[in-house]
Amino acid sequence: MTVPNRPPYARELYIAQLAVQRASLATKKLLPDIAPEEPSFANSTKPPTIDEHSPPPRPGPSSANFTTPKSTPPRPLPPTLPQPRLIRTSSMAKQDKTPVTVADLAAQCLLIAALHSAFPNDLIVGEEDTSVLHANEVLRARVWELVRSTKLDDEELEKMLGARPRSEGEMMDVIELGANMIKNDAEWARAVGEEKRRVWCMDPVDGTSAYMQAGQYAVAGKGKKVELRDVHFVDSSGSPATLTEKVKELAEIVGARYPAQTELYASHMRYAAITLGGRECVQLRWPKKVGAAWSVWDHAGSQLIYTESGAGKVTDLAGNPIDFTAGKKLRKSWGLITADESIHDEIVRLVAEMMEKERRELEELQRLKALEAQKRPARQKAPEVKKGSEGEKGPNGAKGPEGQKGTEQKGRGRKRC
Repeated sequence: MTVPNRPPYARELYIAQLAVQRASLATKKLLPDIAPEEPSFANSTKPPTIDEHSPPPRPGPSSANFTTPKSTPPRPLPPTLPQPRLIRTSSMAKQDKTPVTVADLAAQCLLIAALHSAFPNDLIVGEEDTSVLHANEVLRARVWELVRSTKLDDEELEKMLGARPRSEGEMMDVIELGANMIKNDAEWARAVGEEKRRVWCMDPVDGTSAYMQAGQYAVAGKGKKVELRDVHFVDSSGSPATLTEKVKELAEIVGARYPAQTELYASHMRYAAITLGGRECVQLRWPKKVGAAWSVWDHAGSQLIYTESGAGKVTDLAGNPIDFTAGKKLRKSWGLITADESIHDEIVRLVAEMMEKERRELEELQRLKALEAQKRPARQKAPEVKKGSEGEKGPNGAKGPEGQKGTEQKGRGRKRC
């Protein structure tokens, strides 16, 4: 099969869509094993609620020019491997305490294999590495079985995705390409800035915590002005990284509805919601920590789709375009505002006022603390010990108190005489 002659990047888009579709099939194979369990969202007492009007996305290209493969039924694992009923037995915590599953690693392997085969000169950055697989043979075997067994039903489309790993060792090498092609920010800056290399960024399963709860996850127009009071906020109140109370504060300022009408945990699912949900959809992400930086794979692809669709504009909290040249972390962009162009600048202005208010309140708090400290009674200083009583010699040659004692004894001796 040949790809029809299309505009620039048509082949890249076609291959990427097929690769994502195949990776999605891998993640869906594990869904029957998932049973609801205790919430695992960090810093949250309850899992995010899913808006009933936002059904899970359907995998596969939407264009009529693409053939949508049918999903294959899950294949049984070898009898020597455990077949758990709960997804938690197929997952581990990474060093940063975030969960990683069989689906994460298998999806990254399938994505990288396809993209590296089709575009060998391109660079690839993936979220996962193989450290957990080196430490767990059972997990490694489960990932390999999922990679080995997941294929598109259409053989011609599967061939278009190129060579596949033929062993566990090759699978490990493919996954590591996502971690080792660009090792640090300096290499990123050189590749993107100086060499103008093309980089594919991927988050194989965005929203792993939600995926483990059988929730939503993702595998990576102009008109009249929107009224601020009609804004539809898309939020994640269970996010461990953002201040959802800032969304509430902005909603109160503009008179919009709160709590957010759409609650989605996965970053890419939120972008999908604001892209498809209408021009009133707004996303405000205010980091909990000063200097906190998002991961590039959580934003690059979805931001491009959002902006290219004409749905709106994406900036940091200061109104600056998101800078993807800093490295794997968006260190030059703090926070996020996603909104229709007709209201985006106004939201930036309101956010600036919120920041100024926060700064003034912090200064006032510091001033009150300083005044409180001044009103407290000064601590009485301990009596100073004279040097002669400690370090200087007494008249009889002894030091300090011993010298004084010797003097008194000598005086008493004279009286007795």
